[in-house]
Amino acid sequence: MMLNHKWKTTERIGWTIFIALLFISIYGYTINRGDQEEHLPYVYKLINSNLYKNDYIVPIQLKIFNIRFFYAWILFGISYFIPISNAVFWVYFICLSTFIYFVGRIAEKGSNWKYGFVFGPIIGLILLNSFTIGANTIYDNQLTCSCFASSFGAMSIYLLQKNKISWSAVLCGIAALFQVLIGLHLLLVIMFVHLLVIEKDKL
Repeated sequence: MMLNHKWKTTERIGWTIFIALLFISIYGYTINRGDQEEHLPYVYKLINSNLYKNDYIVPIQLKIFNIRFFYAWILFGISYFIPISNAVFWVYFICLSTFIYFVGRIAEKGSNWKYGFVFGPIIGLILLNSFTIGANTIYDNQLTCSCFASSFGAMSIYLLQKNKISWSAVLCGIAALFQVLIGLHLLLVIMFVHLLVIEKDKL
């Protein structure tokens, strides 16, 4: 079955925002809790150097390159323009919306069905978010490094579908700057698919 007429850009954006808001209304949004206890102190220390002077981890984070380097400095940069709590929320919302958008594009292209763009994220992210191996969620309800990595990862898979393997691999590398395992796992998938394509071309 062929795709129906394509979505307008405004329609895609509208559905993306709607699903993002639906996700937050169901799973909530948290800050300064859970995994963010290992993320945000780094940011707060950049904002105010007088904080955490006697902490045994945070001062060291500022002295070495680590997996939260880009996370912290992105939020620190944005905090010059808006309060840090607002910065965390809006960056989270942008990451979530990006992930939803590209999951939708992947589902649409994979199913060859226009409404895959809507039902893909709703089924995968809304209905099945907590039904994963290890009781992890597909997407966090707070801004962590994984949110950045997952969003770049979704873009990477979409480009892989379009056979743009080099750009797909580049996005895996960017994802790995935020969460190593997400980037490396996707890179292994890309390498496997690339080998399949090479073998197919030989036949």
